[in-house]
Amino acid sequence: MLGNSQEQLREAAALLTVEPNHDRPSYKIPLAIICGLIGLLVTLQIKSLAFKATEAFPPSRREEDIANLIKASDSKQLELTAALEVLKEQIAARLDPTRAQRPSLAGGQEAWQAQAVAGTLALKGEGVVLTVDDSHVPVGKGENPNNAIVHNEDLLRLTNLLTAAGAEALAINEQRLAATTEITCAGPTILINKTRMAPPFSITAIGDSAMMMAAINMPGGVVESLRSYGLELKAETASALKIPALGSNPNFKFAKTQTPKMVKPFKPATSPAASPR
Repeated sequence: MLGNSQEQLREAAALLTVEPNHDRPSYKIPLAIICGLIGLLVTLQIKSLAFKATEAFPPSRREEDIANLIKASDSKQLELTAALEVLKEQIAARLDPTRAQRPSLAGGQEAWQAQAVAGTLALKGEGVVLTVDDSHVPVGKGENPNNAIVHNEDLLRLTNLLTAAGAEALAINEQRLAATTEITCAGPTILINKTRMAPPFSITAIGDSAMMMAAINMPGGVVESLRSYGLELKAETASALKIPALGSNPNFKFAKTQTPKMVKPFKPATSPAASPR
């Protein structure tokens, strides 16, 4: 195509340089025709260059193709991440031969925490021991004798106080407190885990001893309120407390395991929807 354009340019130049014939009258080619011819040749040459550029650089992919590429990339990334975790486990097993005999850190830690919360594991650690007993001061005339004895509501208030202060495990008179533990009144006694108890009550709490002692000694708090009725409360810290597990595992008749829902992977939109105006 470029060869034809150059040949046409030569013909146009020859027309401009033709020597006039004196035997006949000379006719001049209008300038507009020459300019039009040159413009046509330039246009053809530009189109030719544009066509070659299109062949060298194909048009970009459509949005659907880009979305598919993103999906494939995400899937590949998940595969590589899983393979990397396997390699890490293999390397750790080579460095520590006993690792294969122990549960994985994530799974083992989650199982341990679940058993600790359920109360099926005996635990030990630092914490506080809070002892509460009935008042030993004779009841005065016109006073309510019920204010001088420990009620189940008092134990509930104290255990809630310690839990709010960071207690990780609790027991009352060696009875482990769990989600299924009841603290109810049973005449002159208190029922805990279906076991009758009488004062004094020793509440053992494992956790941050400084935080729990600060909650116990808080002015105007629960402990100060109970002392105002004459109840005897004593708190002390300990560096090595032991809390037993539940005497028997709860018997669940109605609660069933709920299968967790899988989180769906992110799917990029193929094309943004036009917002209505």
